[in-house]
Amino acid sequence: DNAPIVLPPFPPPELDLHEVMHDEGGIEASDLSELMMIWSFIRDYGDLFGIKPTNVNMLRQALEDGETSQLLGSVHTLLLKGLLFDAEEAHRIAAAMTVQQERQGIAALLEEAWAWGFDPDTWRAHLNALTWPEVLREYCLAAGYGKRRQPKAAQKARRRKSGLIIGGAGSLGGGTNGGDMDEDMSNGAPSKSILRMPSRFAAGTVKAAAWEVLSKCGADGLTIAQIAIQIQREGLRDLRTSKTPEASVAGALSRDIVFYRVKPSTYCLRSLYIAKRQGTTVILDGVEIMLGTKTEENGEEGDGEGESPGE
Repeated sequence: DNAPIVLPPFPPPELDLHEVMHDEGGIEASDLSELMMIWSFIRDYGDLFGIKPTNVNMLRQALEDGETSQLLGSVHTLLLKGLLFDAEEAHRIAAAMTVQQERQGIAALLEEAWAWGFDPDTWRAHLNALTWPEVLREYCLAAGYGKRRQPKAAQKARRRKSGLIIGGAGSLGGGTNGGDMDEDMSNGAPSKSILRMPSRFAAGTVKAAAWEVLSKCGADGLTIAQIAIQIQREGLRDLRTSKTPEASVAGALSRDIVFYRVKPSTYCLRSLYIAKRQGTTVILDGVEIMLGTKTEENGEEGDGEGESPGE
């Protein structure tokens, strides 16, 4: 009764199995289960991201090579592109909702990235096999991994990015921090705000064209359809190449904090909306515009509907 139980070898020797991976290498035996899980994910879902099929040994060698591995760079680049697309789509859908609610999960990632001072447009434009480690680091910080940001400092940085601090000392943007408002210091103290297009808006893009149109319509804004018509009429961008031009304009405006949703499907420049509420004089192309008492064209005040511009 006290005899030890002897189990037969597993797998049985008669199967004549061969080793899939050798013991030598930089991957610890305890990490092999995670390696197999990663390989299984790439095998099952790689086609959705455009990842080329690979085997376990190639993936293991890529992990040992680290950042110098072409395979590892390609996998991370394609996965990050998918994550960025999901974040932008979720943020666009949340911004288009009639009833505004606090964004949660991936829908809030873009605003958290702006709060950190990151630019998701730069992530997407410069993501490649060399830059993916830095893009991944910033993405993880925005997603809540790593150190926590200071709320007050982040909120102040985000307001400066969007041109919300009007009447305070110092520059409000001028393009270096992404905003579109500078202070007029000609008299030694800031008394007026100068509206300039952010330098990060490249000429010919939807955002640059929309900024040109909205800078002339005051704080009341225009509907998405009106913006698209004005862009096409003024020749700022040819929207006929898009099957859904209004959707392209709405997506671009909802993803950038420079633009403010006054009411459903109606946008204005956020800095102009804040200037109107504060009664600040804005200078555009050398012409002074007093917001808060009249608009550029008809002298009527806007209704000021929409989410809080400072949030």
